[in-house]
Amino acid sequence: MLVSMTILEVLSEKFAEDLALIDELLGLIPPDAHNWQPNLPAPVFTFGELADHIADARNGCAACFAKLNAAGFHELNEDQLTQIIPTYFTPTGEPFLAIFLTNWKHLNHHAYQLFTYLKIYGLPVSTRHLYRFR
Repeated sequence: MLVSMTILEVLSEKFAEDLALIDELLGLIPPDAHNWQPNLPAPVFTFGELADHIADARNGCAACFAKLNAAGFHELNEDQLTQIIPTYFTPTGEPFLAIFLTNWKHLNHHAYQLFTYLKIYGLPVSTRHLYRFR
């Protein structure tokens, strides 16, 4: 049976799901591989640097909520999704949801990068580490 959800409930559920998946990926980094990095032609992060960058990206998402004095979607109303908030890159501001989605995309980009690192390292990761299948 499908249950009707608000846009805020959908966003909250999907964001929490992504954070849980990212935590699972981070938990797969071998304790002794903090300084490991893939042998690629361009400069790349080590596992440790990537984990730190993922934490920074996660903080970017949290900063969006902080601009609205909220801890998450559960504390917002739908009108706040379009509330203009200033950013470092756009001091005149943009809608909260546009900024949040950009930060969420950045976070997921690095989650996929970590997934790829783990795969290159030889760990048995699969799409179930990126998505929750229902």
